[in-house]
Amino acid sequence: MLLLDAFNALSSAKQIAAWSVLGLLITICGGLLLRPLRPWLEHDKNDELGIIIAVVGVFYGLIIAALLMRAIAHFDIATEAVEQESRLSVALYRVAENGDTNLAARIKQPLLNYLNTIVVKEAPLQMSGQTLPVGTPELAQVSAALRGFQPATPRQVAAQQQASQQLEMLYAARHARLCHQEMTVPPEAWAISLIGEILIILLAWLMHFSRPALQFVMIATLAVSISITLAVILIYDTPYDGDISAQFDAYSQAMTAIANDSMQY
Repeated sequence: MLLLDAFNALSSAKQIAAWSVLGLLITICGGLLLRPLRPWLEHDKNDELGIIIAVVGVFYGLIIAALLMRAIAHFDIATEAVEQESRLSVALYRVAENGDTNLAARIKQPLLNYLNTIVVKEAPLQMSGQTLPVGTPELAQVSAALRGFQPATPRQVAAQQQASQQLEMLYAARHARLCHQEMTVPPEAWAISLIGEILIILLAWLMHFSRPALQFVMIATLAVSISITLAVILIYDTPYDGDISAQFDAYSQAMTAIANDSMQY
């Protein structure tokens, strides 16, 4: 949705402000749209409208709560995927180093190249919302280095096998990181959320108030509250975009640990 893409390009604070303005605009437009009906609105219909608003509000609240919990869980899982991939990179080198120094020397530079590619190229692309290919030549070089190693002792054979297993896990972690970028709330759910907000605002305008200014303030407060919740959902549902996002510093730390042959990561 173009609206979501436009909001997502903003910082978190600006997103919240933009969503709040959207809520106010919906409130104003709804009031103007239903203004011709105000002379026919009856005070004794408030009870029926109140029941309708309550029923719609309950179901809408459940939808919003489900989307919010999903977005937060998505953010946590995506953050863990970044940390897991960096840990597996160090674990791969650690297994090779403990098994055979020659094997570690073969995979060290390709592994550093892979981590550097993530930090320099992939991280900025993901933070700008671009989709990345699953395949990567840097990991292919690590795989080639492992296959090209000729073990001569049982210890070296075991080290090569363990390193190959770690590499497979690293491939899986990379795939998970890239997949989480696509696992966002579907457009249909966003459409339902926006339609629900508009419906509740319109129903609230249909109620009879003796003081229209007070009615506007109450409806505007409701609309802004809903809009801010939608803003939070969008922020957490895009875990690699914006200023509130998964941090790629773990890859730099992994590079430092491997470059210094440190096992303390």
